[in-house]
Amino acid sequence: MHNTDTNTPKCNYIISVNLSRMMKNRNISRRKLSSDLGIKYTTLCDWLNGNSVPRAKSITALAGYFGVSESDFFIDTESTSDASNHLSRYKEELTLNLSAIEFMSDEQIKELLKRGFTFKHRSLEEYAELTGRPIIGSEEIDFGEPLGDEIW
Repeated sequence: MHNTDTNTPKCNYIISVNLSRMMKNRNISRRKLSSDLGIKYTTLCDWLNGNSVPRAKSITALAGYFGVSESDFFIDTESTSDASNHLSRYKEELTLNLSAIEFMSDEQIKELLKRGFTFKHRSLEEYAELTGRPIIGSEEIDFGEPLGDEIW
C-alpha cells in the first residue's frame, strides 16, 4: 500500500495531520466520524493525537469516507514544495493552470495526473491581454497542394 514505516513517531504525526485536515476541510467532528465508521471514539482520538496509527482496514475505510486514496494519509504535506501545498487547495476542482507545473517535480506532476487533475492553458487572447501586445499574424507559407492527410 505504501512505503512508509508506520511504527515511527513521524508517521504517526503525518497521519494525524492529514486526518485532522480532512476532517476540518469537510467540517466533520470526531464524534460524527467515529459514529459513521464505527470506530471507537478513544481510538480515533489516539490517531488524531499521534499516539497510534490506523490499521490497513481502517485506512481503507477512512480513504473511502473522505474520497481520497489511501496514500494521501502518508504524504508529508509540510515538507512538500509551496506549489504542491498551493495546489492541494484546488484538489476539488481538478483543473489547474498549466503554469503551476513549472514549480513542480516530475513525480508531483505524475501524481496529479494519476489522481485525475487536468491542466488548462491560457488562450492566445489571454496572453495578449497579459503582455499588453497585440496579436500579429505571421505570413502565410505555401506548402503546396493538400495531399489529404493533413491535420489542421
